[in-house]
Formats: sequence, structure tokens, C-alpha cells
Amino acid sequence: MRSIPIILVCLALVGCNINPMPTATPSFHGTATPEPSPISPTPTLAMASEQTTKLAIWVPARYDPSTKSNASILLEKTIEDFEGQNPGTEVEIRVKADSNPAGLMESLTLTSAAAPDAMPSLALLSRSQMEEAARKGIIFPLDSLTESLEETDWYPFARQLAIFKDDIYGLPVTGDAMVLVFRSSKPAAQAPTWDEILNLGSSVLFAAADPQATVPIALYRSSGGNTEDILLNPEIQINELEKTLTLLATGAEKNVFPPWLINYQTDKQVMDLFMTQQGGWVITWLSNYLLAEPENTSLYPIPTLGVESATLANGSVWVLTDTNPERRLMSVRLAEFLTRSEFLSQWNLINNSLPPRPSALTAWPDTPLRSQLNQISLAASIRPPGEVITSIGPAIQEATLLILKKQSDPAKAASTAQERLSASTSN
Repeated sequence: MRSIPIILVCLALVGCNINPMPTATPSFHGTATPEPSPISPTPTLAMASEQTTKLAIWVPARYDPSTKSNASILLEKTIEDFEGQNPGTEVEIRVKADSNPAGLMESLTLTSAAAPDAMPSLALLSRSQMEEAARKGIIFPLDSLTESLEETDWYPFARQLAIFKDDIYGLPVTGDAMVLVFRSSKPAAQAPTWDEILNLGSSVLFAAADPQATVPIALYRSSGGNTEDILLNPEIQINELEKTLTLLATGAEKNVFPPWLINYQTDKQVMDLFMTQQGGWVITWLSNYLLAEPENTSLYPIPTLGVESATLANGSVWVLTDTNPERRLMSVRLAEFLTRSEFLSQWNLINNSLPPRPSALTAWPDTPLRSQLNQISLAASIRPPGEVITSIGPAIQEATLLILKKQSDPAKAASTAQERLSASTSN
């Protein structure tokens, strides 16, 4: 597939004093400018002119301003624009490691307990981190503080990304989705069905040994299977899981799902394998695909086994961590500024991620990929909560391996998976 050019961030920085990247990047020729947010931002706080409001945002290390990457330059420039439009406001960017004892989540947890006044105004978290932070009570719901998510300019998955247990906890920044990649120089007119894929007979690669069983869970949900019961306890429904395992068993008989897939635990591993001309199809996260940029390929939503989506989504959000009630409205105003379509279009193109706003994707270069990403965005649905995947993933992974090894039939493997989940949750 033709590579999408990286946006020339320096064009967005005209008039500022930030030094550009040493290597020039292609410009954004012939693309539309995203429409501004139709909802008025949260009203500015009334402040005395001599008073300074200091905000701090915590971001992962890959956005460290000292690296002068395209992403970090864009973030700094956008924050300078915010400060210019809000006199008396200063924003500091603080960098945290993605993990380890000094990582972002660890730092938030420790700071919240030991020095709450030192908490940042906003933090950029993944969906799973947002879930964890919400359970710990170290981030604040946004329901009464912003109307941003009421705008029509959000993909459905983005709204789902921002909500946890019926409360809004974040404003979407990036998206990601599980996609089906087809090795072909000519995209098909419409997305294939599983019957069509099985009839073609070409191998479909996926991480069969993934402990979280991401692909089988996606197929299970698309068949109508619930991952939680009415009390929000992890659940596996035998009939729906059997449908998923039947597809895998049929594919295994035709070598569409070859037995050696049991050796791969991550979707990046199978994407790397696909890049060496193995398989005709691969199921992977979109972010891996955009990083690899394989030629002569097409993208599709993952075919469903029922009426529900099989295309799981993920992403990142700005969350409110400001413990000062008098400063929260300005913190939320900053989060709104950092989720406008103008910013998100550039940010997601630079970071090889999926824009959560349709208008942001519209501003990307007009290529077949843009149309494919729009279809994927419309089909995508947020993955189950991390704690649920941790519970049901190992049982479904085990069933998947049994099927690909041809050591069990779908009905028996599905029943065994349910029994394993029941045993693990009763202990």
C-alpha cells in the first residue's frame, strides 16, 4: 500500500520559536481543514489579571519535549496557542515513563496518596490505565464539567472509549482498532465474510497464544457472547463460544488457521511474519499496520459471526486529575483544546493512530486508506474492561489452542472454558 506522508509539522509552527526537526517531512497538499468543535468550550474562569493559573500535564516519555520529535513539537506549539488564548495561564509538560516504579500510573497512585496537592491537572492515559485510575478514585468524572462528548463529531468507539461504568472519565485523543489485512494490489469492493475467506483457502495469521485471547474474544462477542453477567461478573456463554471455536476448527481443517499459530503470543509478531510474505491475511492492531506500511495490502473490519462488531477498539484519553476544584474548569478547558479536530488530525497522523473525530480523519490525505479507516472506525467497538479480559482470556486462549492442535471439538472446548472460568472466579 502506498505510504501516507507524515504531516509537515513545521508548517503548523510558522511564527513560533521552536526549532524544527532536522529532516523535512512531506506537506499536507490538497487536504481539508477540520471543522472546529461546534460546541462552545467550557467558559473561562474569572481571574484577576495579575493572577497566574498554573497547570501541569503528565504525558508518556515518547512525548518528551527534549526529543524534539514531531509529536512533542506539535504538543508544545498547541499548548503555547492555549496559553496565548488564555492570558494568565501557564502549562507545564511533565514526562513520565510508560511503566516501572516511576511510571505514569505508579506516579499518579503514589502522588494521590502521599501528596494530592502535587497531582497534575491532566494526564494522558490509555483506556486500561483510565479504568484502573477510575477504580482507584484518583481521577475525576467529567460529566458536569464538559459538553464535548455531546458533539456529533465523534466516532461511536470514541464515546465508548471515554466512558467507564456510565461516567465520562476522559476526552479521546487517539484510537486503535483490530483490523483484517489482506495481501492484494486491488482492494475488494466490500469487506469479506468468513465463508469467503475460508473458501479462498489462504492462511489467516493471528496471535493464537495471546494470553488475553484478543481475537477469539472479538469473534465471541460478535456472535452475541457476553463477557459480563447482569452483576458485571466475568462470564462465558457456551453456545456463543462454540460458534467461535467452530470457525477456528473449520479453518484449521482447511489450513486457513495453520497449527503453528500457537507459537505466537502478540499481534506484532504475526504482523512481522506477514511482512515476510507469510499468509494472505493477518489480524493485527491498526497501529502495527501503520508502522509497518506494507505495500499492496487492504484493510477491513474483522468479519463478524453475528450482528455485533468483531472489530475491537482501544485508545488514549485526557483524564482530569486536578485536586483543586477552583482550577478544574481551566484544566477541562485545556483538555477540550487538546481534543479539537484541528489538533487530533495532525496528532494521529504523526502517531500512526486512529483519529477519534470524523472531521480529523477527513483532513488526512485523500487515499484509499482514508476510506478504509473510516469504515473501520464506524465498525469499531470498545474492548471489554481489562479486569474482565484478565479473567476470561486464559480460559478462551486454552480453548483456542486445543482447537488448533485438534485435541478437542468446539462443544467440549467451550464447556471446558466455562468450567475453568467458574473455578477461577470461585477461588
